[in-house]
Amino acid sequence: MQQGPGVALPGTDKVKWWQQRYQALFTPSIGYSDGSNGLLQLDTSMDPEVRDVRVVMFEDHHDCMHCITIMRQWPEFEWHNLQLRTMPTRTIEAELVQAWRTQVAEGAKASRPAGVVVFRRGKLPMRVGMGMEEFTRVVILQASAQLSLSKVGYNFDDF
Repeated sequence: MQQGPGVALPGTDKVKWWQQRYQALFTPSIGYSDGSNGLLQLDTSMDPEVRDVRVVMFEDHHDCMHCITIMRQWPEFEWHNLQLRTMPTRTIEAELVQAWRTQVAEGAKASRPAGVVVFRRGKLPMRVGMGMEEFTRVVILQASAQLSLSKVGYNFDDF
């Protein structure tokens, strides 16, 4: 699997730019009718033959709230409780792996998390009214752009 700034893999020892820069990140939390909760996960691969499902996270809580506002308009989330969740950067990857292990232990068919993709403030072009397909395309393109920038040495350190 590929790894770059903003695209983290569980169990890696390398400190990511977002771990150096922030104490916490924000993600939409999805509450289900059975009382369980989940996080927004999307396939960020540009290759239709490869799945690279990652948890979508934001460095800015306003961007995350904007994402939740957009998601509330989608029929797929009509009956779900959507809220902002704050996660400490030092434990995000461990929490994702632990949640996966819990699901597997409870008999759920779950894939090991591929990691997270972190969007910088204002870098994910979102607008109220965009559908899930358009939102997914924007996420894929921005995640790919981050990976490409990291390959040419961009360190995401321009505060």
